[in-house]
Amino acid sequence: MKLNTTINETSKSVSLCLRCNMCTYGEWPENYPLCPMYSSEKIFTLSPGGLMYLVRALIENKIGYNLDLFKPSFMCINCRACDKICEIIPIPKPHLLPTEIIRLLRYGLVKQGLIPNIFIKKLYREIVKRNSNLEKMEIKIPEEIKNKKLKYILFVEESYPERQKPTFRSTLEVFKKIGVEVYVFIDQWGSGADLYDLGFIDELRSLLEKKSELINHLAGKNLIFIDPHTQEFVLKNWQQYVKNGKKLMGQHLSEVILSLFKKFRVKTGNGRKVTVSYHDPCILGRGLGIYDPPRELLTFFKGVTLLELTRNRKNSYCCGAGDGTRGNAFPEYSKWIARERIEEFRETKADILITSCSYCKDMFKKVLPPKQRGKVKDLIEFVDEMIQ
Repeated sequence: MKLNTTINETSKSVSLCLRCNMCTYGEWPENYPLCPMYSSEKIFTLSPGGLMYLVRALIENKIGYNLDLFKPSFMCINCRACDKICEIIPIPKPHLLPTEIIRLLRYGLVKQGLIPNIFIKKLYREIVKRNSNLEKMEIKIPEEIKNKKLKYILFVEESYPERQKPTFRSTLEVFKKIGVEVYVFIDQWGSGADLYDLGFIDELRSLLEKKSELINHLAGKNLIFIDPHTQEFVLKNWQQYVKNGKKLMGQHLSEVILSLFKKFRVKTGNGRKVTVSYHDPCILGRGLGIYDPPRELLTFFKGVTLLELTRNRKNSYCCGAGDGTRGNAFPEYSKWIARERIEEFRETKADILITSCSYCKDMFKKVLPPKQRGKVKDLIEFVDEMIQ
């Protein structure tokens, strides 16, 4: 979505909504319920179609921005199920997906100051303060980034290593075990993905304009991402700030490690037999279309048996942490979603639940008893344990 798109430009898109409610369910023939918001409330307004009708009412001046719009707008967990199912709304220009239209609705609420949620309000104040400081800062581009021969750049947001040290350490350890050097670029200013998800578009534009020179230096490099949220946002939304026909390129960590395993014939057997289930993160799966590499990486190890969850791949169910606040805006609702997924994991009777997103891992651990939290692991942590 272009960051100067207005909600009025979506008029044709939202007018096409048929209220068929198909956007809340997975693919035929199973038609598993996928929209957490609709599954929890069973109210049409709290569904992607319901939100499209609210946007239409705003555009047609039948309603104005008000506090009642906050709950439906921000309860959307950004799981992208509706984006994959609906083939009608994206047809007219500007060809926006339902979740992108929901972001514009959030942007309108932010602009009007209609943010009653304490957590989001606090987050917004912190972002405004940070952007104010950013204006005074000079963003320096590391000399290594300018080196055209630099093969791999591990792209990490500054807050990521602190919050997810085990995953970050395992990533570096796996590269070390394989014998491949990688340059770690820590983006201390943030990619802007959370600003985008929460509708802080003005602040996002300010951030990316300030970072435009850095963005152009990263274009054409081989970027590796641990966090699928960062990867999707950078590759899809930073591109509009790239000049001279260059392109931002990147792969998820699972794709790179799998490729290196095959290339260097890494020994992947430590005699351990274990059954695992794999949870497809919404953004890695439906957002980026990456389903096979994590599974191939798991089954690359001798002794590992993969038991699929009932809802998997395109029909995967959200973990509850994809709303831009990591499940902190509506904590009980997010935990309810996570428990739904944990029940599916228990039904498989697998030993470990693996995921490729730190936010999913954290969300699942929140709803498990302390003694069972070791059953949830990030993919790269599991690989680090299993590799010889």
